[in-house]
Amino acid sequence: DDGSFRFTKSIGNAKSRPIGTPFAKTSFAYVHKNALFVTVDAFVTTDAFYLDRENSAGGEGFVTCNVAGDHLAWFEDVLIEANQDPSIQHIFVQAHVPILQPVRKINCSGQYLDGASQNQFWKAMRTYGVDVYFAGGVHSTTASKDPESNLIQIVSRGNRFNNFLNVNVRSNGFTVQAYNEVGEKWKWNANYTKYGKLKVTKNENETSIEFPASLILWITVSRSSGSSLKKQMFSH
Repeated sequence: DDGSFRFTKSIGNAKSRPIGTPFAKTSFAYVHKNALFVTVDAFVTTDAFYLDRENSAGGEGFVTCNVAGDHLAWFEDVLIEANQDPSIQHIFVQAHVPILQPVRKINCSGQYLDGASQNQFWKAMRTYGVDVYFAGGVHSTTASKDPESNLIQIVSRGNRFNNFLNVNVRSNGFTVQAYNEVGEKWKWNANYTKYGKLKVTKNENETSIEFPASLILWITVSRSSGSSLKKQMFSH
């Protein structure tokens, strides 16, 4: 209440926020029980209209989305320290925009992180064992699995509390239950139904990810190498 920063405890030798960067007050990390939570401000203001079609970057005027330089270095330091702490069993990261494509979109700009899955921010999450990357921005719900790791991206909406996610964390895994508002009014019905659940179980040698068969939408996406990947998504 006095304006001081709430999450000041370091993650090992890594500061809880990227001191000395423009994101020192908007990106932060903290540990709660057996999980690390990292919130990242991915919005970057440019000096001019920015668009790089070749590298899938920009296109939204003077604001783009990226995590780079000292900001990225801080983020990697936090993940490295978390990997060395046996009490941290799960890692959750959140930012505003999606990274993996495609995702469902409703009445939005469709903005996503520059470079998508080729961005070093995504590669860092893959390298250091992040469990889930939570995002929003597109006003719909999609869950996608990284083709090269167990990293999951969950994009959801929560404005006017018409959708929300319930994350239940255990020592050997976690579940993510999605809820959707139903009712005669267009908002504020305060009545919800379950419409998708993801379950992750971690054993000593493997991690299993379960999507209910009735809620899986399989999409095959061609990659530049000519191979393909499958992405699993919650069905609306």
